[in-house]
Amino acid sequence: MSKTLTRSGFPRAAILNRTVLVEAPTDARRVTGGVSQTWATVWQGHAAVKGRGARDILEGGQVSELRRAVFELRYNRFIQPGHRLKLMPDESELWNIEGIDDPDGRRIRMLLTCSRTEPAP
Repeated sequence: MSKTLTRSGFPRAAILNRTVLVEAPTDARRVTGGVSQTWATVWQGHAAVKGRGARDILEGGQVSELRRAVFELRYNRFIQPGHRLKLMPDESELWNIEGIDDPDGRRIRMLLTCSRTEPAP
């Protein structure tokens, strides 16, 4: 498989055509003294979906669909596994970031391996 290279010899970047938010879990103290988890935006920008897949899983006697996807975006050192990625503009697709890869080792772009679980139809 050959890669398309630019004049400078760098691989050509993917078309980043999806607007995304990356959120990190934070703890918020309630008035009653308890702590609840909320999500704070760490980064907003554009990403490309590189691949998707799905399979059925059985948990607690119920069938769910585990979806996986890889998103490519510009490198950002603040994005970590455990954060989540939210596709915009409807904000209904939430993806859990499970792994991060810097495929070139140059801190130019990063690949996020993400998953989400949905009830099977």
